[in-house]
Formats: sequence, structure tokens, C-alpha cells
Amino acid sequence: MGAWRTLNALGTPPNKVLQKKDFTGMIQHMERVHEATLFHCLRVVMKIDGQPISDVRPTIETSRWNGIIDECYQRYCSPEARRNTYEQCRVPKSSLKRKLNEAEADEVRKRHSQSKLSNLLVRLHEFSTVVEADRAMKDGDIGRLINIWRMWSVMSQSLPGLTHYSTYLPRLVLLLTKVLPESLSKFFRHSMLVSPSG
Repeated sequence: MGAWRTLNALGTPPNKVLQKKDFTGMIQHMERVHEATLFHCLRVVMKIDGQPISDVRPTIETSRWNGIIDECYQRYCSPEARRNTYEQCRVPKSSLKRKLNEAEADEVRKRHSQSKLSNLLVRLHEFSTVVEADRAMKDGDIGRLINIWRMWSVMSQSLPGLTHYSTYLPRLVLLLTKVLPESLSKFFRHSMLVSPSG
């Protein structure tokens, strides 16, 4: 299920379009979609995704809950999960350049239908970095934020429309971590998240 469909299911209709510059609203919607997706993944792991959600919270032993979290991470959030699901839905380029027989066409259709899980795992990973960066900024944790910026520095190199991010974000990370002397770097890191509005 896509992000817009998830938002619609959460009560935000698609005709309520976000303003282009409303970054706070966009991040809040991304956080809602991310949390709802993780909640669904946990329910799938617990094998209760078909049951209605009740107001009564069940009691689960800590060891069992930790096992559920670990299994959910391995199935939906780990790099191996993304890699394996991508390999299952990947269609070889050679098969796209020639006429396929019926069996090959069925295999391509089957792989395309499996791409929903791969897209979901990619969205989970990408939204998690945005949510983590937002929470790090709210907490004033510049170390966590710099770790996210390092990931974004690499990710932005492959996206053609993000010229400012792909140019200036790696420079900022290098400046704060390698170039500046330790005392000046510490001063800038600790003054970056100071907001005049509080």
C-alpha cells in the first residue's frame, strides 16, 4: 500500500493536498505513515493482522516481545531483507529486450507482483531516516543527526534533482567531522540546533 493510501486510511484524505513548502506537515505525515507501517509489520509477525484492533492492550512477556521485535527487524527493516526481496522481484534486463514466451511472461508478471514488498521495505528504510533525523533535531542530538546526514550524503549522489543536497551536505559533514579543529567543530555542532523560537 502506498504512502498516500496509508494516509487516506489514517484519516487524511488525498484531496487535502500539502502545501509545497510545508515541510513540518510533510514530515508529520511521513512519521504517521511510517509508524502505521511498522505497526502493521508487527501485527503480521505476531500473526494477528486479520484480527480487529481493540482498545485493550494485550500483555506479552518481555522475552517474547523482544523476539517479535527482532523477527520484525529481520523480516522488514534489515539490509538483508531489502536485498533478498529485491532479488526475488528483479527482472533481468535481457528478458525485457526480446519477445517472451508464455512461461517467461508469467514469471515476469509474478516478479512484478512481488515488487510491492520490495517497495515497502525501501519506503520503510527511507522514511526511517527522515523520522530519525527529525527526532534527533527535536532532541538536540547532533551526533545522531550527523550519522543521518552521512547516509543522506551518499544517497543524494544518485538522485539527479537534489543538486544542493548532493553538493553541500557532504561538505558540511566533512567540515564538522574532519576539517575544522576539534574545538571549533564542537562549537558549530552544539550551536547548529539552537532555534530562536525555542
